Amino acid sequence: MPFAVDAAQTAGVLPIDMAECNIDFLCFTGHKALFGPTGTGGICVADDAEIRGTIYGGTGIGSAVPYHLEEYPYRLEAGTLNLAGIAGLCAGLDWIEQTGLKNIHQREIGLLGMLQEGLSEIRGVTMRGTRNLERRVATMSMTVANIDAEDVGTILDTDYNIQTRTGLHCAPLIHAHHRTAPRGTVRFSIGAFNNEESAVPYHLEEYPYRLEAGTLNLAGIAGLSAGLDWIEQTGLENIHQREIGLLGMLQEGLSEIRDVTIRGTRNLERRVATMSMTVANIDAEDVGTILDTDYNIQTRTGLHCAPLIHEHHRTSPRGTVRFSIGAFNTEQHIESAIRAVAAIAADRS
Repeated sequence: MPFAVDAAQTAGVLPIDMAECNIDFLCFTGHKALFGPTGTGGICVADDAEIRGTIYGGTGIGSAVPYHLEEYPYRLEAGTLNLAGIAGLCAGLDWIEQTGLKNIHQREIGLLGMLQEGLSEIRGVTMRGTRNLERRVATMSMTVANIDAEDVGTILDTDYNIQTRTGLHCAPLIHAHHRTAPRGTVRFSIGAFNNEESAVPYHLEEYPYRLEAGTLNLAGIAGLSAGLDWIEQTGLENIHQREIGLLGMLQEGLSEIRDVTIRGTRNLERRVATMSMTVANIDAEDVGTILDTDYNIQTRTGLHCAPLIHEHHRTSPRGTVRFSIGAFNTEQHIESAIRAVAAIAADRS
């Protein structure tokens, strides 16, 4: 009989050996102890286990195959993947690996013990479940006498900036056992970034809170963090040299095309890898549209938020076509762009 494990609360907290535990399917969420954004998660499938797909559609590969792909992971995936979420989840996994699973868990359990000790001294507060700190994750539930759990959670959030989870926590049977159903309990979940002073509300005049409000774009922040990590690993100078080299290749190719005018300096020193150009007798917006629809080349057309420099170059009000070279462009991309511009210029000459 297949053995499936729900690791929503344990993945990223405790080591899990699928082979040793005879686990066929290990399901996990990314936004808890794996430090990924909400909306991420996955399932680990043992080599000899079989599971049928439940969603069908495009996978981005094997477009000529008339049926949904049977091989993993495509069997269980369809449509455009949550790339920002995956990047954030990957950043979380990298951090766990660098910090150490055991170090994270010991830190969280220590804080849990501190929380339990403090709450145990408060009259009217009842902790639900074991207080043993061995073989557990750093979550705990409690109730306050004569106050609904939802009201306690709301007050903690609005008055003290402390986030908890109230209710039955997807576990109605254990609440029935503790006689806390149907209203549930208040659950505290200790994380790696909590500290001994986490119960103290942030002062709104402190940075970064002075400049922030509402729920942060956690998926975006995680994705940005992954990008910064890649830049640091690759090297800013290496990226810039690569981009400037491709820019020089693009400028040289475009300069040989009749009716194409490169706008601005062609000097490759002290600049970023962007350049603007126009094609005689063709509106810049039309050039950009043709590059996009016919050649799958994306540019930016118009005044580029710099109307005064366009007045100087007499390209106002229609603007120019701007190419922006990136770290993942290649020589083949540049060659394709040059050929495309040449074809557009020849067709309209």
